[in-house]
Amino acid sequence: MKTILTALIAAGLCFAHTLAQAQQHNSKLSGSVLEPNHQPAIAATVTLLKAKDSVVVSTTATNIDGKFVLDKLNAGEYLVSISAIGFEKYYTSPIQLKDSSAISIPAITLRQSST
Repeated sequence: MKTILTALIAAGLCFAHTLAQAQQHNSKLSGSVLEPNHQPAIAATVTLLKAKDSVVVSTTATNIDGKFVLDKLNAGEYLVSISAIGFEKYYTSPIQLKDSSAISIPAITLRQSST
């Protein structure tokens, strides 16, 4: 009887974990990055940070069209940081992602670095 009870508890925990995983990692954030001349910023680094403590959640690079996609994200409040050689680092204002949401942020134009 004790073995059956232990097996049922283990199965229940596995099911709960699977259910929790199914409810996470399903939001998406996308956008585009431009240089000051309105050309795509190719290979700019896009970093998703938790708004609360700036912990890095995900990083990607813009493609040849200056576009990026960060997917498989949990719901929460985030900041996006964009950096590219020769340009000032850019931070968005906080972005709220809800479960199963897909947000496209407005195009970001980088500023030339003065140093």
